[in-house]
Amino acid sequence: MRPHRSYRVALLIAVSCAYARPAGAQVQYSVAEVREIVDVALEAVLPPDKELSRISVAQRRIFFDHAATLAAFGHDEPVEIAPERLQLRRVVENASPDVMEDCTEFRPMRCVGLGQGVYVSVTHPIRPTASEVVVWVHVWWTSRQSPSADERVFGAGFSSEVFLARTGQGWQYVRTGQVNVS
Repeated sequence: MRPHRSYRVALLIAVSCAYARPAGAQVQYSVAEVREIVDVALEAVLPPDKELSRISVAQRRIFFDHAATLAAFGHDEPVEIAPERLQLRRVVENASPDVMEDCTEFRPMRCVGLGQGVYVSVTHPIRPTASEVVVWVHVWWTSRQSPSADERVFGAGFSSEVFLARTGQGWQYVRTGQVNVS
């Protein structure tokens, strides 16, 4: 099953929007706070034992878009500095939407750049109160029938709304809200 073109377009638009700051007042998040929010959100949405197309997250490379995520939280970091600033607990590789460059409908879907990996970004933080934050975790991966690099792949993905609350121990997962699946 191929991901619907509109999902891939929506994912790329969401990531692109993360680079652009909206006009008006924006809550400023410290890099330490962003790191903690992202760590908690990733653990809630992508725990290592979660399976994506019969392969656990622990067995996949995670391509994390540090620059888009930091930009969504109000930090304009050069792409090469962003991973050093965020330093997540989870082992991730720095990525941009370019890792999915060959995952389009305009040519055979090979997804060599992404391979068996997972592309992830965290965007659109909303802070209803000083002790609450809501973020969207965007996840996209491929599924192959065999490990052959020449085989076309099928894409899958989802965006998950994650609610967090600040407690005495820091940001904690509260619940998952809306999930948009492709």
